Amino acid sequence: MKKHTTADALSIILPVLINLIPLAGVFLYFKRGIHSPVDTRKIIISTLIDIPARLTMGYLLNTFICP
Repeated sequence: MKKHTTADALSIILPVLINLIPLAGVFLYFKRGIHSPVDTRKIIISTLIDIPARLTMGYLLNTFICP
């Protein structure tokens, strides 16, 4: 069995946190940008995909489902 390191724990926690709070992705981008460019790229891509998806779903819910 593999032992989980802090890097593994961060790779599990970060996507969950970013999907729950989209602006956390922007904050983490500026905080961790220099130290780990691979994680930073994942963070910013996830944030840039998540925000328009939330806006679209909010519009669809408010317009068609819950008028």
